Amino acid sequence: MNDVLVSYFPGEFGDWLRYFIAEHDGFERFTYPPMSKTLPRFNIDNEFYHTGIDLDRWNTLEEFKSQLIESNLRQVYKPRPWTHTIAHNPEDFDADTDWKYYDIARQTNMSIVFVKLNPLSELFETYIKRKMMNVFKKNVLSEEQLRYSCQKSYIHKEYPQHELNHVIEINALADYDEQEYNKLTTFLRMTPLNNWKSYVKKLEKVKLWVM
Repeated sequence: MNDVLVSYFPGEFGDWLRYFIAEHDGFERFTYPPMSKTLPRFNIDNEFYHTGIDLDRWNTLEEFKSQLIESNLRQVYKPRPWTHTIAHNPEDFDADTDWKYYDIARQTNMSIVFVKLNPLSELFETYIKRKMMNVFKKNVLSEEQLRYSCQKSYIHKEYPQHELNHVIEINALADYDEQEYNKLTTFLRMTPLNNWKSYVKKLEKVKLWVM
């Protein structure tokens, strides 16, 4: 069974998704480091933070593969540094997308999950709130500019089509959408959890850590 790479922009709840995936059979479950004094955290007992599975930006296939963990359990990776995306930046609709990292990763059998956030969803409002409070220390946009760019990106930006690629509407998972969950489990060939909605409830408990 192949490993998973989750591509998402900061604030799009990608760490929760990675934690959620890793709770399924066959995956290495997450452990968590001590509370960081420099990074914002969700107030969800920190259980979906895991050291050792971030991938530094890679310029060659060899650099990418050298960072992968050899294990009988499947891993759920994310790119770093802070953007965690190998696709477009939803906050900068006019910017050209650099697909270099995706093109290299796609030379492997890695399953790639792209996170998409509907700007009309309730979860998007939490995303906006986090950005406006500047918990990531990088936001330079006004709320109007941020909403405009994210809406344009949601409508017009596309993701590469491939049998090992999947686009997930994370807001649909947050709304307990059975179909969205079933699509994810089918794509990743995971046995569905009977209590999967209890993990969504943890997402509802998100609180901001304001630095």
